Amino acid sequence: MIRLVVIALVMALVPTASVVSEGNGEILGTDGRLIQVSIEVEPGLELVEPAPDVAVFNILSDYRSWIGGGDVRFQIVDTADADVRIRIAPPAVVDARCRPLRTGGRLSCRNGRSLNINADRWNGATEFWTAGLDVYRAYLINHELGHFLGYGHVGCPGAGQRAPVMQQQTKSLQGCVENGWPYPDNPPVLPPVPELNLGEGSRASRVATEVGQLVRRVIKIGRSPR
Repeated sequence: MIRLVVIALVMALVPTASVVSEGNGEILGTDGRLIQVSIEVEPGLELVEPAPDVAVFNILSDYRSWIGGGDVRFQIVDTADADVRIRIAPPAVVDARCRPLRTGGRLSCRNGRSLNINADRWNGATEFWTAGLDVYRAYLINHELGHFLGYGHVGCPGAGQRAPVMQQQTKSLQGCVENGWPYPDNPPVLPPVPELNLGEGSRASRVATEVGQLVRRVIKIGRSPR
C-alpha cells in the first residue's frame, strides 16, 4: 500500500512531458501500415546529444529498422494522440508507467501505446555495452517498437552471434554481440531507383514504376526479426 502511495506521489509531482517532435514529418518507409509516433521528454531531464527527436528520426528512417521489412511505415508527429508515444523519463516515472511490469529503476518497457524509455539507459546504455550509445539507443527504440508490433522476447541464438533485437540486451548479452536492428543486414538507406530510358507514353512510365518497386522490394528482404 505504501509503495502505491509513493508511486502516486511521484506521478503527481512530475510535470507533464513535453512533446519534442516538431510537426508532421515525412513518411518513413515505402510500404505497409502507417504508424504515427510522438517523442516526449519529461521537463528537467539533461539528455546526451543528439536531441531525442533527431536520434529517433535517424533510427526510424534507417532501413535496418522496422521499415526494412516492408510492412510498416512511420511518421513523427507533434501530438500525444499519436499511435505510439516514445516517452523518455526518469527511472521512478518509468517504473510507475510500466506497472504491473517490474522495471526496477533500470529497464524500459512498452505498456499499451506508451514506450517508456529509462533516461539513465538513454544517456548511458549499460555497464557492459561496448557497441556505442547510438547502437544502444537503436536497440531501445526498435526493441520496444517490436513489442508494439507484436514481437515477444527471444534469447541469444549462440555465443558470438549477433543478438536478435528482441533479446533483452539491457539485462544480459548471454554471449551474443550487441545489435540494435531487426534487419541488420539491410543497407541503412535504400539506393535510388535507376533511371530507365524507355521512351514516352503511359506504358513506359508504368514499366519504370514497376521496376522501381521491384528493386525496392528486393532490397528490403532481410533476415526475419526473431
